[in-house]
Amino acid sequence: MASIVTFFVLALVGGDPQIRSLLVFGRVIRLLRIIRIYRRLVKMAQSRKIRYQKFGFNLDLSYITNQVIAMALPATGMESKFRNPLEEVQRFMRTMHQDHTGPKYLIFNLASERAYSAKLFDDQVETYPTDDHCPIMMEVLCEAIVTMEGFLAEHPRHIVAVHCKNGKGRTAQLIVSWLLYSGFSKATKFSSLPQVDALQWFSLKRTGKRDSVEVACEDPSQLRYIEYFHKVCQEGGYTAPSIALHKITLHTTPKMDRNKGCDPWFVIEMRGREVFDYSKEHVVQRMHAGREKIEFDANNTVVQGDVCITFYHHSEEPVSDEKMFYLWFHTGFIENNRLILTKSELDGCSRDEKNKVFAAGVKLELEFKSVKHARIPRYSMKPASRATSDVAQSMSVRMRMEVEDEERLARRGPLPDDTPFRLIASSCAFFAQARANESRLLQS
Repeated sequence: MASIVTFFVLALVGGDPQIRSLLVFGRVIRLLRIIRIYRRLVKMAQSRKIRYQKFGFNLDLSYITNQVIAMALPATGMESKFRNPLEEVQRFMRTMHQDHTGPKYLIFNLASERAYSAKLFDDQVETYPTDDHCPIMMEVLCEAIVTMEGFLAEHPRHIVAVHCKNGKGRTAQLIVSWLLYSGFSKATKFSSLPQVDALQWFSLKRTGKRDSVEVACEDPSQLRYIEYFHKVCQEGGYTAPSIALHKITLHTTPKMDRNKGCDPWFVIEMRGREVFDYSKEHVVQRMHAGREKIEFDANNTVVQGDVCITFYHHSEEPVSDEKMFYLWFHTGFIENNRLILTKSELDGCSRDEKNKVFAAGVKLELEFKSVKHARIPRYSMKPASRATSDVAQSMSVRMRMEVEDEERLARRGPLPDDTPFRLIASSCAFFAQARANESRLLQS
């Protein structure tokens, strides 16, 4: 398109050398801008993640456990320059996790924005399309966990590799949920909460930093669904009741326009289908700067299962309305017909760390009503198999020892000259014993 415009401009100016010089200069500036954007994309994609750099490989790939891998998308074309080249991922899987009997790996593709043929990886691909910055839906998550656990329990050399686009958010949700399900997090003891243990372990193995949970899984709704799944593991399943959304209250005014106010409205979606649009049923109200709260009538919209609510700012300009924030929740985990979410729990608000648009006290309050005579389906979750859970507990001991060694060495400071050799010897003995215990458990 730009070339066509340039052609017509040159035809009109009749080859004026000054105009030609300006056009050339503009093209150079545009090229430099494209290069800068490309470098920024590369830096964003590769930053703050542990890469696999062994045996001639250099991949955005991390072993979370000895059987579970988190990685970036196997990409082609220009995207392969800052993610994982598809051919290199093929070579890695066939070199590291395949023998004469066939492949010992299974890939989980969570990226709805990228698809590839399972034949590229020996038909060892399970696809669970999930939109970027959205949680994996509860039913899909449970199905993926059961598939993952079943494959790992079949053989001690089986591994699974999970990816979305960047190998963090959606990938973190699935792997952390599996860590909770299998029992890997029981002995790490980062904190008193297993879900926090699992998140911190994933962050440690993916980013090298235990406390960088927000880097590994930065979207609040994904973290919310991890909490949900922890309850599923505790209760052996979940319900999906129908409830009526009665009222929504937004506390504090988002600064969306030049007058530091906004014209908010929202849409409710369920299973990818719009069920209520506030702007079609009501007049959009003006929320002036400094207003403490605004209430919305949700028309007692009946929702069930996974629900998404997206808030928009109505613009008077001849452009589309601007998305402000959104949230996902599941009706089976609503307590006392009320859901209150603070700034850190709202997708789109949590990243505004300097409070430029959303004040620190922003809060969303949802009020529900019970639906009479509504059927309440229940979904059961089978416990992890003995093979998986036993090996998980053995591995969790290794995880705890690894963390304790790191923390002890950090406190101790510089080591004597002979200390590394003693540590290596003790570590070799420990891991040899751990592997022997794993083999014994698998054979029993």
